[in-house]
Amino acid sequence: MLIGTQAFGLLGNLLGVHWSGAFLKTHDIDIAGYQVLRIALPDLQADVPKILESLQMGFLPVPPLNRKHPSTSFKVRGAALRVDFVTPQQRPRMGSPVLISRFNVAAQPLPNLGYLLEDSQPAGVVSGGGVLVTVPNPARYALHKLLISRSRPVTDHTKIEKDLHQAAQLIDVLASDRPGDLQLAWTALIRKDNGSRKKIVAAITVLETRFPEIHHNFLAAIPALRS
Repeated sequence: MLIGTQAFGLLGNLLGVHWSGAFLKTHDIDIAGYQVLRIALPDLQADVPKILESLQMGFLPVPPLNRKHPSTSFKVRGAALRVDFVTPQQRPRMGSPVLISRFNVAAQPLPNLGYLLEDSQPAGVVSGGGVLVTVPNPARYALHKLLISRSRPVTDHTKIEKDLHQAAQLIDVLASDRPGDLQLAWTALIRKDNGSRKKIVAAITVLETRFPEIHHNFLAAIPALRS
């Protein structure tokens, strides 16, 4: 699944809207996947490092902070373009990279990522002949952005701002056109991890200050958040 800002741009295409703001600019490509597929698909195999090398763009593994760990990122030499691989965190404090054998690449475990991977949809990247990719459910992406905005260190101000802006723009569209999607995404989130409620409520407080009209529409779509 394609996640992050690249996926956010495609979600705008799916929803028929044009996003605004400087937070759309990024050279990072974030790819998420399960460590083990729940359904056996023997033909779904790919050697990611070899594929990136075959592009002849100068992709190299990014050295990890811990030299004992495998790299989970690849970057083009002398350029900003970077590809990061992530996977759901299976248990608390699971921080070491894990191997996704079917892709021959290591991925960084992240909390709450399984929530995004559980509900996906196809999207087309318009580039030449076009490329079909998988992106998250828009409503789940919005709530996930609110979640991680409260999980980052306060020093990571730029990323927190990006999280909030992306969540706010998605909520603005969904609360108006597809409020039921937000309600379903909320129900799935608290069923999976009831501890996420506190983080969402904290993020809503920020929305109320920064985007009061969006905040009002969000609460109208998910009445349970009023209590």
